Amino acid sequence: MSNPTVSVIVPAYNAEKYIETCVQSILSQTYPDFELILVNDGSKDSTSAICHRLAEQDSRITVIDQKNGGASSAKNTGISVARGSYIEFVDADDTLDATYMEQLLRGTAEDEADLCVGNVAFVVLNQGEQVLSRPTPKLHEGMFTLQEYLSYYKEYMPHAVVGAPWNKLFRRRILEEHNLRFDETTKNNEDTWFNLEYLRHCKKVFVSASPFYHYIDHQNGSASRRYIDNIIEIYIETYRRSTAFLKEAEMYDCNEQFCKSYFIGLCIGALNGIVLQASQYTKKEKLEKMRDMIDRPEVRDALKGLKLPDKKKRIIAFLMRRRWVRLLYSVFGLKAKF
Repeated sequence: MSNPTVSVIVPAYNAEKYIETCVQSILSQTYPDFELILVNDGSKDSTSAICHRLAEQDSRITVIDQKNGGASSAKNTGISVARGSYIEFVDADDTLDATYMEQLLRGTAEDEADLCVGNVAFVVLNQGEQVLSRPTPKLHEGMFTLQEYLSYYKEYMPHAVVGAPWNKLFRRRILEEHNLRFDETTKNNEDTWFNLEYLRHCKKVFVSASPFYHYIDHQNGSASRRYIDNIIEIYIETYRRSTAFLKEAEMYDCNEQFCKSYFIGLCIGALNGIVLQASQYTKKEKLEKMRDMIDRPEVRDALKGLKLPDKKKRIIAFLMRRRWVRLLYSVFGLKAKF
């Protein structure tokens, strides 16, 4: 049995409401030479049963049931059994346009691209209909050197074009040669860490402006709004890794202001989270956490000479520079959206 060109890995946890729609969008691809690896990550609902039923209907599907270890663990399990020349990740509650895989594979002609990147449609479900929740990113289509691709870093990074794993084709040989896997010890930013490490080994990147990976907001939970206790350490590590990578690629100077602005934006979100979401702490403890975050050397450095286009964020950055923690607490307490 010959190996497929693409291995599609779908990590699934309690995805009984979405998994079949996701799988059908993959099986409906116009490019047929792929295997579909469904990793049931210890689901407590009927996800496993649905996956096995679908596998009985299509020989391209393999189902792996494992104890719950998180999305990174599930992706790593999928990588370990994948046979394709390229690997693609799809979240269990998302879908693909029918020609998505075919269009991305244009970048692999003559064995050129080490990474193929596709466009994303960010949508919300409104009475069962998909409605765009924000403008579709404008991508520059074609084959690029790594440096050319990174020249659009400030345009792409806020829209998951750089940081997300699910709108891309990765060359499996690179993953294996460099033992690249998702970090299972963190629950945030691990996708960005994985992509930055992978990009270190890329010479050429292919970008397809269409069709789309549909990133669907089902508006069915508050997990994304839960305060993560060590979030500042995670953000600092992401900032450190991204700046180190860009310096190594000799693309930091043209992206320095964006890197600092992006990092401070994450910090503002974390400060907001302490005030509005960290209900396990007293006000005094929240103020101490905010002060600790603002005093971090990386935060102080990023604030120096920072020019933010957004007026509200400029005000917050000003208060951060002055270390006016109580005033910051009051501002976030107004539930203003920053």
